[in-house]
Amino acid sequence: SSDLALLQVFGIYSGQLVDPSSANKLYVAANWGANALAAPAGLAFDTLGPAWSCVLGGAVSAGGLALALVALLWFGSGGSMMLASTGYLLFGWGATLLNTVAVLSAVRAAPKQQSGRVSAGVMC
Repeated sequence: SSDLALLQVFGIYSGQLVDPSSANKLYVAANWGANALAAPAGLAFDTLGPAWSCVLGGAVSAGGLALALVALLWFGSGGSMMLASTGYLLFGWGATLLNTVAVLSAVRAAPKQQSGRVSAGVMC
């Protein structure tokens, strides 16, 4: 129905789904997924390569947002904040994995003697 709105990430939320305190918890979960799980994203990139890491990052991001959406719409914000936070944590990790692929693929593709210049260019 038109009175339901989707919860979006990074501080934008709908008061019809969650209160500001709960939205802040989801924001923190997404940040934890993006920052605390950066090392596993790099390991996934090294192990799987760029193509499969990109597929994994997209699937985990979409799955995390779907999990949060289902938790909030079907179960309400009362008892499902842990499940929704898990979804946002997965979303944050998937986004970090996609970012890792974007940054490290350019470095990997450059000739070995130019990799420092490429990494400096990508980070700027």
